[in-house]
Amino acid sequence: MWMKRYVEQLIDDLEVTFGNAQEKLSLFFDSSNSSDYFPITDDDEGGVLISDLIGMEKFVFPKISYLSDCEAKELTGVMVKVFNAYGLNPIFGEAIPEKIRYGQLREYVSQVVYPVEGTLVDLEMCDYLPTDCPFAATCPAVELTRNCCEDKKKRA
Repeated sequence: MWMKRYVEQLIDDLEVTFGNAQEKLSLFFDSSNSSDYFPITDDDEGGVLISDLIGMEKFVFPKISYLSDCEAKELTGVMVKVFNAYGLNPIFGEAIPEKIRYGQLREYVSQVVYPVEGTLVDLEMCDYLPTDCPFAATCPAVELTRNCCEDKKKRA
């Protein structure tokens, strides 16, 4: 399948980021107080923006609407590989299509995470309530999980 040149270059850049993961993670663990925080109580301690960790800001990742299904699938695969290399394990619902997975990964680049040395930290990628989901208009999983999400809202 043919991909836009920008997407091809982004995939190449992500591969470089993947290759630098061990070095960047060791710098993070050596220079931070990452072992001195308890994530449940210390909101501002020890965390790092994914964009700072991987060295790529959210704006370099194209919006979902600019991508073909093939491009979204390729980018999703490489982004998951990069996240894993940095100790992050994105978890998606089974019904989430590739374009939405890519969109969730793109949004998550702006989030603070708390890597743990030698461990994969799970990232729940789809915990939006239907009223707050930025992908609600295009995601088939929203309809499948609407009752579950409405129950979450009532409990909150």
